[in-house]
Amino acid sequence: MLSIVLILAGISVTAFSYTQHPTYYINSSSKTVIVGNGSAEFYGYSGLPSNLTIKTVNGNATVEVYLVSVYKNALGITQISYTLEGHEIIGFNETTIIRLPVQYFSPEYKVNVTSSNSTNVTLVFSTQIPQKAASNIYIEAIGISMLIFGIVTLVVYITKNKTP
Repeated sequence: MLSIVLILAGISVTAFSYTQHPTYYINSSSKTVIVGNGSAEFYGYSGLPSNLTIKTVNGNATVEVYLVSVYKNALGITQISYTLEGHEIIGFNETTIIRLPVQYFSPEYKVNVTSSNSTNVTLVFSTQIPQKAASNIYIEAIGISMLIFGIVTLVVYITKNKTP
């Protein structure tokens, strides 16, 4: 009797685990190194905030981050507009993070770097992408353990009580 209760409880707990969907995050990042003056383009994710981490080596740098919008006007002509999202003056061997707000379209960012010829500027564009798990593995593991233990006890019971 105990084995059947364990089997049913194990099935129930395992099935319940599939109704629980915890969130986990995948980190997406892109890294670019600019020596001296230059620019880089990064593409964000719709509906998610992003971070731009800027690290300087061997000098100072001025970094401007623009949100690039491409759209068609009333005449059907493609227009491109640049909106300044961040302007930072970064000192010698310094790290700065610019938090970019949520955009509800696939945003493109253009980053302009102005510095001396020997300054290395590392740009890391990162976004945390939330994902939903199919089940809660912690609850599922308990249910599977109960199910296995119930099957083992049922097999033991059947083999001990078998009539010749």
